[in-house]
Amino acid sequence: MKSVLKKISLLNLIALKLMLEEDNILVLKSYIDESLKIFDADFGFAWGKFNGHDTNKIAYKSLNSPDGLVVPRKKHNETMKTGNLFFDTDVIKKNYKEDLNGIKSYLMIPIHYGDHVYGNITLCYKKKHGFSKEELALADTIRNMVSRIITVNWLINNEKKILTMAEKQKEIQVLLEQEKQKSEFLANATHEFRTPLAIIRGTADLALRAKGEGQLQEAHKALKDINKEVVNLAQIISDLVILIFSDKKSNNFHNFTSVDLVSIINETIKRAGTLLKAKNISLKTQGVKGKVMVKGDKVNIEKLFVNIIRNAITYGRNGGKILVTIKKLGRKVKVEVKDTGIGISKEDLPHIFERFYRTAKAKEISSTSTGLGLAISRWIVESHDGKIDVQSKEGVGSTFTVTLPALRDYKGA
Repeated sequence: MKSVLKKISLLNLIALKLMLEEDNILVLKSYIDESLKIFDADFGFAWGKFNGHDTNKIAYKSLNSPDGLVVPRKKHNETMKTGNLFFDTDVIKKNYKEDLNGIKSYLMIPIHYGDHVYGNITLCYKKKHGFSKEELALADTIRNMVSRIITVNWLINNEKKILTMAEKQKEIQVLLEQEKQKSEFLANATHEFRTPLAIIRGTADLALRAKGEGQLQEAHKALKDINKEVVNLAQIISDLVILIFSDKKSNNFHNFTSVDLVSIINETIKRAGTLLKAKNISLKTQGVKGKVMVKGDKVNIEKLFVNIIRNAITYGRNGGKILVTIKKLGRKVKVEVKDTGIGISKEDLPHIFERFYRTAKAKEISSTSTGLGLAISRWIVESHDGKIDVQSKEGVGSTFTVTLPALRDYKGA
């Protein structure tokens, strides 16, 4: 039982990491490489119409794959039509049109969703291998996860193409179509997110209920961490709803109360301690130390500064510095977060608050970022009647400045 839960937790962790990965090949590589360990297979490959190809091609093969790799095309076609797993525990040449080049057993995992037929992942053995019920259940989990991750990727790429087209044509009809597609994208993407979230959450709940059983302690700890990340992913869906359907000044998504901005920032810094330590980054604060009250939604203001400070750490240099300055200027509060990180180029700077926009350097540093953080931050600030600005120099660092109205009836520090 412990072994099964450990394997499922590994697959879930990969799903969390790759949830919004733009490169399908990286998704395939991650699952194939991990599957070779889980199934103790000799080599594996992905074959099909991935990354926009019109014809079936070898999309990825593991490093130890033999030269002249052969795909059993007839079995592939049958598998993709049915969407079911296929395995052969004893490959006999007369049953195939192709010479499978020394493959004695293989497991074919179809990757398709609805009308979208992508291809398959095939795990191969040089010796005969019988597939257990446990292995087939794990393979089915991989089929569901990869299919949905790639489908979400397809939806996001379609959305990006629509935005690009609207920018070029600048016509009302195109803009109207863009808005229609945005709504469709949100509905489909939200639906696709819920399925892997349900799988991960269900697995985590099962493991958490097993607390106290010595043989499941290790799996329990890993799945408890997954459970925390599920909450974060669910919040991403909520953020997408807000970004697509709310007006900048809309209060429909806020629960306004009197909140202490200094306390929120200090708590955010405290929570970031592990990340700071990992990169040996020093973070200092200066300015107002006492309470600075604003009227706002505590959850969303926390999200705002978590986004900005985590960005400063993520794109900061090892051994770098971050300075957070809090100033009270009459009826306004100004917070500056200055880092010594990679900075932002002049070309990228006008676009960094756009949905899904990520610079090339940002992609190299973090493959798991959604590209939503700064868009969400801008919406939070503007819906609180504030302003967010950034100054940056590539290779030197960035300074994000957030200005919010102070609470009018507050007479504190």
